[in-house]
Amino acid sequence: RTMYTLFKGMTGGVSWGEVSEPLMDVGWPYFLIFLMYIFFVLFSVLNIVTGVFVDSAIQASQRDRGVLMEKQRKANEAT
Repeated sequence: RTMYTLFKGMTGGVSWGEVSEPLMDVGWPYFLIFLMYIFFVLFSVLNIVTGVFVDSAIQASQRDRGVLMEKQRKANEAT
């Protein structure tokens, strides 16, 4: 049940506030652990997604540069 609550908290199934309020009643260390979990997972996922986009942009840029160099080489050979 705990893992399911953490999953729902990360995927938008339940608000973080709804989960964190009962944790404050149990004790502030549990609330702090929950906040660190949310922070770590959120920034890890954002970092991975950003890395994928940046990598694909770099690969597209390199392909474009290769095509441009090939066109320029053909143009030089034609003259």
